[in-house]
Amino acid sequence: MRTRQEKLDYLKEYRNKYSKRISLQKKQWYQKNATRQKEKMRKNYEDNKQAYIDRARLWALKNPDKVKQLKQNWQLNNKEYLKEWKKQNPNWEKEWRINNVDKTRQYSRQSRIKRRLLLKNVASESYTLEQIFIRDEGMCMLCFTPVIIDIDEIKYRPSIDHVIPLSKGGDDTLKNVQLAHFGCNSRKGNRI
Repeated sequence: MRTRQEKLDYLKEYRNKYSKRISLQKKQWYQKNATRQKEKMRKNYEDNKQAYIDRARLWALKNPDKVKQLKQNWQLNNKEYLKEWKKQNPNWEKEWRINNVDKTRQYSRQSRIKRRLLLKNVASESYTLEQIFIRDEGMCMLCFTPVIIDIDEIKYRPSIDHVIPLSKGGDDTLKNVQLAHFGCNSRKGNRI
């Protein structure tokens, strides 16, 4: 009787010897069963939809530059589609702003800060509140208590604090920002 290692070695040798034949058989099988495979993949996706979405969001947070590049490539390759879609949905921008108040506020804040920093020639990079929240593990770095994202009371809402304030010459980079409650951040003001 063969040991486990001997079986593994035999399988590896067999795959190396007949690799072309195996790959051809796999291709033929997938061609015959393409619809069955698609249905199986679709069912797996539907059964685990939230896990797929969470994994995609996590990847997007870890790879913002790649996401930006993918979006730009898609937009370049689909110019006609975008034009047509914008004609059919003339109020899409207004509706998006109404439905995404927090993101609108964040984008306007970022653009305002970028304009100020360009005038001062200060280093800047893009980041989101979600990235900082994950990095700082949901803790306010000023009072060291948990920050709750969906809360009604304004002073406990999450905000971005600059360790060295922009008014004191600090950079707008991930190294110089931290998570803070809105109230804690307001109390700190522009002190270091």
